[in-house]
This record gives sequence, structure tokens and C-alpha cells, in this order.
Amino acid sequence: LQSGQGLVRVFPAVPQTPAWARLQFHRLRAEGGLLVSGAWDHGAVFVRVQVSENVEAAPATNISMTVAGWDAPPVAHPSHIAVHRSQSPGVFVIERLAVGQWVVLSQESLPCDRLRLQPQRG
Repeated sequence: LQSGQGLVRVFPAVPQTPAWARLQFHRLRAEGGLLVSGAWDHGAVFVRVQVSENVEAAPATNISMTVAGWDAPPVAHPSHIAVHRSQSPGVFVIERLAVGQWVVLSQESLPCDRLRLQPQRG
């Protein structure tokens, strides 16, 4: 996980060798008051993003996810949270994700350097 300058990158540089075919991490803190968990299994990606209870931001947070080539929409919890596909390919916007709420991203195949989250307070 790499976090800084308003951008969170998940699995930013996974070597393409058998020794790195399966990876996972749990509840790492990231920019924007996020807790991020992730699993990488032979190119299949699963990521859970939660707004931390220790966030110093306003009670609601907008999270814009910009992912080149991301096809599957994020799944939000609770399910009434608005998830929109942007006009730009591979970009989803999740609106007003509050403290304790989370979204899940999963995809069968994704180059390791593509998943980027951009938290925006509001």
C-alpha cells in the first residue's frame, strides 16, 4: 500500500514472479482516513476500503476511485450508498461514505499498478 499527496495506491508494484503470486494485508491506514485491506491471488484482486473512526475529516467522505481498466463496480455497505460510473473509462465515484462504512472492489485480473483511490472530503 502506498499513500501520499491525496492518492492511495493498492499493490503499486508486485513482481511478476511465482514467489509473489499470492499476497494480502489487513487494515492498513491510508490517506484520507481510510483503512484498506487487500488480497492478490495470481492477478485476481480483492480490496476492502473503510472510512476510519479516527478520521479528522467531516462526518461524510466522498471517495473517487480512478482505476484504469476497472470493469466491475464497487460494492458498498450499506447498499444504499450511491456508486456511479464516471464518463471516464474505469472511474467510479462513491458518494458520502461515512465513518465505519465500506466498499469492496474485486476483479479477476488487474495489472498490479492500476488500482488508485482518491479520497475527497465533503
